[in-house]
Amino acid sequence: MDNLTESALSRPCKEWLIQKGCDVSAEVKDVDVLGIYNGEDGTQITIAVELKLRLNLELILQAVERQRVSDYVYMAIPHDYKLLKTSRFKRITHLLRRLNVGLLTVNFKSTAPYVSEIIEAKDFDFQKSQRQANRKKEAIISEFNSRKTDSNDGGITQRKIMTAYREQALYIAHCLKEETCLSIKALKEKGCGAKTSSILQANYYNWFERVSKGQYKLKQEGVQALSTYEDVLAKILEEAAE
Repeated sequence: MDNLTESALSRPCKEWLIQKGCDVSAEVKDVDVLGIYNGEDGTQITIAVELKLRLNLELILQAVERQRVSDYVYMAIPHDYKLLKTSRFKRITHLLRRLNVGLLTVNFKSTAPYVSEIIEAKDFDFQKSQRQANRKKEAIISEFNSRKTDSNDGGITQRKIMTAYREQALYIAHCLKEETCLSIKALKEKGCGAKTSSILQANYYNWFERVSKGQYKLKQEGVQALSTYEDVLAKILEEAAE
C-alpha cells in the first residue's frame, strides 16, 4: 500500500465499468477512465472516473470539473476502513451527494483488487434533503425558544453547554433544594414545567433520587450543580419572576 500509485486504481475501475456494460478507455482527454454505455435507442451515456490516492478537496474540484463533459462522474480512491467510519467522511458523503458525484473505493487487501460503490452518481434528492433539514431546523428553533437564558459563549469548552433541558433540570433542583422531597405535582405547581416528570424519571444528570412513587429529593450531585451554575440559575429565577 505504501508504494501504491494512481495507475493501480485504473484496471479495477475499468473492470467495474465493463461489468456495468460499458465500453472503456483510459486517459481520454483529461478523464482518467471513461466508460461509454450504448443504449438500445442509440443514446450514449458517459461515465467518468477520476483516480486519486486520497480523498481531498482537489479531487472533489476535479470531479465537479469533469461534470462539464460527462453524464456521470465518480471519484475512485483506495479503500480505507478507518476513513469510512469517521464523522468527517459522513459530512463529505453528504457534500458529494449534493454535487451528484459518485465515490468508488478499490480494495487491495483481497487476492484480486475489487471496487465498491460507496456513493452512486445520481441526481441529489433535494426534496428529501429539505424534509430532513426542516426537521432539524424545527428542532433547533424549538431549542432556541425553550431556553430561558443565553448562558453560553461560542466555542465553549470549560463547562457543559447550557441547553433548555439543563435549565429545566436546574430549576427543578432549585425547587427541591429547600425541601426534604416533593411530588411531581408540587413541582409543576412551582412552575417546573410539563417535562418535570420525564426529567426526574430519566435523571440524565444523576441529580435526583426517587424516594417513593411520584416523590423525589435532590442528591449531592444536584446541590453541586446548583453551585456550578449559580449564575445561570440567577438568570432563570430572574426570568421566572418577571
